Amino acid sequence: MVRTTLAGLRAHTARLVLAALATVIGVAFVAGTLVLGDTLKAHTERTVTANAAKVDVAVLATSGLRKLPATLPAELSRLNGVDRAQGVLQGTTTLLGRDGRPTRAEPVAASVSVRTEISRGRAPAADGEAALAEATARDAGFAVGDTVTVLDPRGERHRLRVTGLVDTAGHGELNLRGAVLLTPAATTAVTGETEFTEVYVGSDAVPAERLRTRVAAAVGTGGQDVLTGRQWADEKAAGSGIDPGVLTTGLLLFAAVALLVAALVIHTTFSILVAQRTRELALLRCVGASRWQVFGSVLGEAAAVGTLASALGLAAGIAAGYGAVPIVAAFGAPISVDTVAVRPATLIAAPLAGVVATVAAAALPARAATRIAPVAALNTVSGEISARAGAVRVIGGVLLCAAGLAVALYGGLVQTGPRTPLILVVCGGMVVFLGVVALGPLLIGPLARFVGAVPALLFGAPGRLAVANARRHPKRAAATTVALTVGVTLMTGFSVVTASFTASVGTGVERAIPVDYMISAAGSAETAAIPPSVVAELRGHPDVTGVAAQRETLVRIDGKRASIGTISLDGAVGRPTVEKGAPIEALGPDQIAIRPDRARQFGVDVGDTLTARVGGRTVALEVGALVTGDPFPPFYVTAAGYDAHFGGRGYSAVLVDVAPGLAPERARAVVEDATASHPTADILGAHDAKEQLVSTLSDFVAIVAGLLGLAVVVSLIGIANTMSLSVVERTRESAMLRALGLGTRQLRGMLVIEALILGVIGALVGVVLGVGFGLGAAATVRDDLVLALPVGQIALIVAGSGLAGMAAAVAPARRAARAPIAASLAGE
Repeated sequence: MVRTTLAGLRAHTARLVLAALATVIGVAFVAGTLVLGDTLKAHTERTVTANAAKVDVAVLATSGLRKLPATLPAELSRLNGVDRAQGVLQGTTTLLGRDGRPTRAEPVAASVSVRTEISRGRAPAADGEAALAEATARDAGFAVGDTVTVLDPRGERHRLRVTGLVDTAGHGELNLRGAVLLTPAATTAVTGETEFTEVYVGSDAVPAERLRTRVAAAVGTGGQDVLTGRQWADEKAAGSGIDPGVLTTGLLLFAAVALLVAALVIHTTFSILVAQRTRELALLRCVGASRWQVFGSVLGEAAAVGTLASALGLAAGIAAGYGAVPIVAAFGAPISVDTVAVRPATLIAAPLAGVVATVAAAALPARAATRIAPVAALNTVSGEISARAGAVRVIGGVLLCAAGLAVALYGGLVQTGPRTPLILVVCGGMVVFLGVVALGPLLIGPLARFVGAVPALLFGAPGRLAVANARRHPKRAAATTVALTVGVTLMTGFSVVTASFTASVGTGVERAIPVDYMISAAGSAETAAIPPSVVAELRGHPDVTGVAAQRETLVRIDGKRASIGTISLDGAVGRPTVEKGAPIEALGPDQIAIRPDRARQFGVDVGDTLTARVGGRTVALEVGALVTGDPFPPFYVTAAGYDAHFGGRGYSAVLVDVAPGLAPERARAVVEDATASHPTADILGAHDAKEQLVSTLSDFVAIVAGLLGLAVVVSLIGIANTMSLSVVERTRESAMLRALGLGTRQLRGMLVIEALILGVIGALVGVVLGVGFGLGAAATVRDDLVLALPVGQIALIVAGSGLAGMAAAVAPARRAARAPIAASLAGE
């Protein structure tokens, strides 16, 4: 039997190549998924957390009004075990472009730190030097060696030589707005800031958690968080919407789906191959081979094919992981080859999965072949697998679908964090998919009649024969559509999740920036001022529908820093909601309105008196109302009260709404023209913020798109594989049609139309599954996610699937049309 097995490998090389190809692609899919998944985790560590895990302990100011004292780094450096302590200064500056006007995005000015990642050149070492964020340099047209000019809050110019470019990915506001990195002294000169937003503490001997305990005891409570670098990194990742645990879980589930796809493609291929060899296996039985020997021979062939193909697939998957990097980078995701991660688990799991899947895929059809009586098998004209679905298969498919839906629905109801619900929804989807595969032969008939109605009318006899073929061999047709259905399910589900995240970004920006544009005065609240002329010009512009001008001053309440302000509301800009107390218009000059969260923080309610200290004076204000809504300051007094207690200071912020439908470029030009005489003003547009936030998802989307690219390749090769085997299986049938008068072009057309019908069927089933479980998976990631359905993308997926099916059938159709009629009828 060993010699027989080897002879079988030599005799059926052409057919086994198709089976090996299925295994190669399947293993490559699994290996590529694991490689790209590990790469995504490594890339996320850099882009989302900005290597925060490299910091031993971080002391973080909880808000811009509660910064860390200038003496804190020196105090912490004296602690036992602390080897270094570095503070980070951060403020706002205005960068002038080559035309002498402020750049579109007002960058953040910050001091360099241990987390600064120089991508080109070097970090600034002198006060007259600066490093620019890559995006800032690109947008403004500056390069290393150029001289740039920045304005401080007083409008004075500072000329700096660019010594390097900085990768600001994962640095939050610096990544969103751009950055100018300076020495600490230059940062203070440009921004006026002397207190720190962050302090990094390091030790070469003390573990991070123990060091965090010491630092926390030294800084005390109030106004700061003390975290280890790893805790900070996880917190930053979770805050970005990419929870590390969810990310890891999602990638493992994706790998499981990849393995399922590979197993289905391999199983389908071997099922057809073994079915075609039924007569050959029966002949072995007739000459004395036992059932177990025949069974072992088939498994031996499968193991040999699986081992060789898995090795090739592993190499192809790793190569695909590296090859995807320049493709992903070409679409704007700054991923380097150095980020690609190939872990030992990938080198073991992927080929092992391929061998096991190949042997398991061959086991079931081999067992079915050995159960056929030898004489009956020898009399079989064709070993096709076209029997209709039996009752056991139907019942099993229904039970699988019901069980999968139950698991997925339960996952949507579980309130135990995002990971468990996501696992349940994806696992439920996989079970439902297996149920649909089992029910495939039952679904093919009605769907083929529905999808094939138009081709049957348009293409005459070839169209009608194609529909009849799809309906006459439901198992074969279902096996052909499986691979494409998987690919479409993944693509549709990913499109739904991506569209939902994009819609959520838009909603989040609307909540964070409730107006079209926010104009802020650079500098501290004590010195910041936007001239009244800016407000007057905006209010007089025909394209502006609403303007809200805000003034504010810093005070101390119960020893804590706070900001008291007044705002003049106009036009379409939103108004606050009074939850308790008097209407806003009824407040007197000695009364104040507070947000409920601030009232709880300071322990006051309507009717109580709030005492604020400003400039050595004490101001007593009665709480007249509790209010919510944006835009509105957390502590609000009337304009008369503000003038009486805090002086006639200029505007610190102006909120602008423009006419609906006004083009973003035109709208921004209106705001920029109004602030042309005030170059230190910082303009933040909701449209710009949305584009920038969406771009931060591009890396994640691009890498997962690479994973889906592998899924598409598997799907296309899977359907081409099964179509090729189907044509081989129907050699006599095709020859008979040609003998009865069907032309070669008509035969090719029949097979291509059949593939089109099957492709659309697979796409429709995949769309239903992908939409349902894509929405379910998205809903489990975040409770506030806005679910969206990308109808246009889904339509393109369906159309593309039909065309892909046709393309996959071209080569097998040409082969069938070229085969000699007499030889085919004779079974040669």
